[in-house]
Amino acid sequence: MTRRNSSRRSIVAGLGVLGVAVAAGLMAPASNASAFAATSPANVVAFLTSITGGKIVSGVHNKGLNNPTEYTAEMQSITGKTPGLWGSELGFSAGDIPNRQKMINQAKAQWSAGSLVALTWHQCRPDVATCEFDTGDNPIVGSELSDAEWSSLLTDGSSLNNAYKAKMDQLVPFFQQLKDAGVPVLFRPLHEMNDGWAWWGGRSGSGGSAKLYQLTHDYFLSKGLTNIAWVWNVKDTGSASGAAAYYPGDNYVDVVTLDPWNNNFPTSAWYSAIVNIAHGVKPIALAELGNTPSAATLASQPNWTYFMIWSEYIAQCGCNSTIRSTFSNARVLNQGDFTIATDGGTTPPTSPPPTGGTGSIKSSSGKCVEVAGASTTNGTAVQINDCNGGPAQSWTVGTDGTIRALGKCLDVTGQYTANGTKIQLWDCNRQTNQKWTVRPDGHIISAASGRALDVPAGSTTNGTQLQIWDVNTNAWQKWTLSGGGSGPTTGPTTGPTTPPTGPGPYTPAQVLSGIQRNMTAARQVNSKPHINTMTRARNVNVYQVASGVYAYTSGMAIDTDGSDPDPDPDHQGETTFRDSNGQSLGAHHVPFYVLGDDCWDRVSPCPHFFYEEHGISGRQFALAFYQGKVIGAIFGDTQTANDQTTSDNDSRELGEASVKAASLLGIPSSGTSGGVDNGVTVAIFSGSSWIVNGTNADLNANAQAMVQKALNSLGAGMGR
Repeated sequence: MTRRNSSRRSIVAGLGVLGVAVAAGLMAPASNASAFAATSPANVVAFLTSITGGKIVSGVHNKGLNNPTEYTAEMQSITGKTPGLWGSELGFSAGDIPNRQKMINQAKAQWSAGSLVALTWHQCRPDVATCEFDTGDNPIVGSELSDAEWSSLLTDGSSLNNAYKAKMDQLVPFFQQLKDAGVPVLFRPLHEMNDGWAWWGGRSGSGGSAKLYQLTHDYFLSKGLTNIAWVWNVKDTGSASGAAAYYPGDNYVDVVTLDPWNNNFPTSAWYSAIVNIAHGVKPIALAELGNTPSAATLASQPNWTYFMIWSEYIAQCGCNSTIRSTFSNARVLNQGDFTIATDGGTTPPTSPPPTGGTGSIKSSSGKCVEVAGASTTNGTAVQINDCNGGPAQSWTVGTDGTIRALGKCLDVTGQYTANGTKIQLWDCNRQTNQKWTVRPDGHIISAASGRALDVPAGSTTNGTQLQIWDVNTNAWQKWTLSGGGSGPTTGPTTGPTTPPTGPGPYTPAQVLSGIQRNMTAARQVNSKPHINTMTRARNVNVYQVASGVYAYTSGMAIDTDGSDPDPDPDHQGETTFRDSNGQSLGAHHVPFYVLGDDCWDRVSPCPHFFYEEHGISGRQFALAFYQGKVIGAIFGDTQTANDQTTSDNDSRELGEASVKAASLLGIPSSGTSGGVDNGVTVAIFSGSSWIVNGTNADLNANAQAMVQKALNSLGAGMGR
């Protein structure tokens, strides 16, 4: 961002001469070939995913809310083409905010004309009403919060927390307008969060900038804004491998993006880092650029799905010939070159579902699940209401995993998987967000997320819209089906050893079988083998067995380090990572595993499995399997750095864990004589949503409480 500071003009400046000359002809009515119909953000993300590796959408940012076509018009005058993505700003200054409606009107027009819509939100401090970018009192550039203020910001109900939510509340009506118009938005809040140039950035780890992103995501979602595709963004500052420490987790991100202001275009290290954070699955993009990418860049880094030139840099770069060449490149998609699917892009099935029973679905409060107003309009809320036996409360639980009423399906909005995602009615389309498992204990589980159908806070108020939430023992997640049908159900049985193709719950045997099945050469992450810590054999490999999950099989040596005393002569009092109170982990109390602490070869990407390149941080959750047992463990310690090459301390080793981890798995746990040579499989879940918090006293319980959730998540990810 700081690359732009000196040249950024006032956002309230008037139309430039060039903008006046061409704007009149820019927004002509869209032709039928290019017009976009109302759709969901899931379809935008699906489109970006579909072009990964082959095409890239052109884009331009329009920073002036009072003239929201200025730079798109300038680009059109240079190239004779209209960018396929229109970007703008939600505003922060006294001159911006009154023009938000003008910008929203243009967003609707751009979508209707056939361009994607991308919005950025520069923000004053939460307790500052309006400000300028880099001048005047309390500018954005250089703003900061103290540690105490940051803690307050993240504390629900505090003055700063309330002030931040009030700023979000100002934006809700504008996003709602776009939702009502069927316009999905690529929304990029808290951008360049790995750089401390503004108050929201530069705080790594689970309690830092990523946590504020999660709060922002959840708050807007709680307002029913399901038309947002969530764009996460970093800048090419510092180490590329360090960017993952700011990632809020897969459940919070739809598109992973980079602003390469330091290097003009992404280096190979930054390209690899972004691809790795996205797990090679989520679409990636260049959210801000000062120039258009060259043909060579597009060929060498083919996975970028869109780029957005930053406003005044069109003129400042002095690169009109390069711009024209890029916009004419066969890989580049401009307005009119592509379409976005509607209604999931799938033809609804015309035949009735396989039936497991029809009747009411009743909550523990005695209320019935109901389609609001008995409407068959896509997006109608599914809620609780007094039971009345009407057709809006009559649900057919199919053996195909669907739950249907009024000829449509119970649907998790937008194909999202985060806690708090609302439930709606939608045309049946065979997507996993419309597949459910009815458990014998009364839980109804979404196949897409492993989360449960839930009444928010156990409300008994008629009209409360249902949501998904982490499975728990609360009564308001327990449902009674009156029609006698239960749909697909599973219980805690031994079952088959291969993962089923439907939803969970999953047994340890099923998940382990799936992991072993997916340990193929095509999924191998490392190009050089790791060393089995116990046997010293160089035969341990790491595999991406599902999106964001990395697994290996090795022996288990015993780590006695940390705050617990131990007679092991090699015992050290410190661990690399600490508990939530900053104390070293205790090997006798906390089940933790050990990874190498750097890349032995000192290259990026590392030919060995290096955790920083894969979204893995301290206290990262993992499943550990051994002889029919499974436990939850956390990333707690690291092997010695690569300049210490003794035979028993090597950062290329895999296969060490704490005394507690060994004892839970039934492995001899003495630091001097314990361990096992082979047969331990560890599956590590990357991303900040899988970081375990707590003190030495409760980290074990917290990790074990996540085991079934992890089994369901991984089982579903491998079984589909």
